[in-house]
Amino acid sequence: MKIVHILRKPLSEGTVADNVLKHGCGGLNIDATRITYEAGHEPPKDANVDKPSSWEGETYNGDQPYILNSKLKTRQVYTASGRFPANLTLQHLEGCQQDGVYKVCVEGCPVRALDEQSGVRPSWGVTHQPTRSGYGYRPVDGGTNVYREPDTGGASRFFKQAKDIHDLIEYLDTLIRPVEKPALIVWTDPEDTVEWEGIKDATAHGAILSSATVDDEVFRILKPGGHLLLMGAPQDFKTICRMEDLGFEVRDSICVLDSPEDKFHYVPKAGKTEKEGGCWGLEPDQQDPSRSEDKVGGNRPHNRGARKRQNSHPTVKPVAVMEALLSDVPKDAPVVDPFMGSGTTMIACLKTGHDGVGIEMNPKYLKIADARVRHWDHTHNGWVSTKIDSDAEPANAEEDGEVSLSDFFRIG
Repeated sequence: MKIVHILRKPLSEGTVADNVLKHGCGGLNIDATRITYEAGHEPPKDANVDKPSSWEGETYNGDQPYILNSKLKTRQVYTASGRFPANLTLQHLEGCQQDGVYKVCVEGCPVRALDEQSGVRPSWGVTHQPTRSGYGYRPVDGGTNVYREPDTGGASRFFKQAKDIHDLIEYLDTLIRPVEKPALIVWTDPEDTVEWEGIKDATAHGAILSSATVDDEVFRILKPGGHLLLMGAPQDFKTICRMEDLGFEVRDSICVLDSPEDKFHYVPKAGKTEKEGGCWGLEPDQQDPSRSEDKVGGNRPHNRGARKRQNSHPTVKPVAVMEALLSDVPKDAPVVDPFMGSGTTMIACLKTGHDGVGIEMNPKYLKIADARVRHWDHTHNGWVSTKIDSDAEPANAEEDGEVSLSDFFRIG
């Protein structure tokens, strides 16, 4: 596993668009790095689509395909050029082959492992799905072929699949390629060296470097808004902090699964029942107050930020993810979540039998967490509800002075 950290030199102009117009960099090329659909998995095309009545005031491109959401009685538009690039990239192993639309992956390939965990995932909505049968791989050593139906498949098709490290670098190059002929510094082999002295100040549009060999000179040679893609291990936080000290802004990161030793756990997003359970009595609120249903696109079904919900936390984690993280934590060890949010970690503690302590500064999220934890406590434990008890004396900051977290939780 490797992590590609996305850093950017601060803009010199007011907006990203202004910076791009002046320096030719600052934004990411999302359209060119969309996850294209595989042959046989393209969305249904319909060039003569009437403007949906629920989108009054919006500009609608009639050439875009759509799927019909019968529950919401509206059409949901998606882009035929592919899905948005995700924070996860899969890299095939040596020996993997591509045979038409069917993958031939060796044992341990992250693409194969993800699809084996996810199973068949539907696509395009029930109105376009034929009857589904099994899905699988053609074994490298021969055997029975099990093919997937045209509109179904494993979860790997939602993510970029790099053939090898060179294909990955080409993909990252495209991501930060802002102009037709940019000046990009690509240096991922620790054995190579870069003559930094020969590069003039603020002349490079971007750089793709190995975190093991990155030099502080990269800040000098990048244009304002230039991106630095730093390829390294998840433990390279010291290098990232060093780049921040130079002046870089950490924008995002991409997890690259590229080894049979990569252990990952596939879990779909939390469903409405899981997120909203116990919150029925709470006042609905927007997940993103900056969005408005009156704006163009505000009333689209997938614009979750503008819609009001009882659980209005914007990033509710699946309980199964936290359960997996707690699987290696001893039962007698306290679990402390200093940013409890909507209480997902505490719900996982109920299911795994751990004692949990949640800390949250937002009163709105505290109410949501309290409602969810009480609901799932009753659901999992029935009449034998968990009893909240403590024999610790309340800390008095004025008398006792500062109390460390270790002392507070009596760790060590």
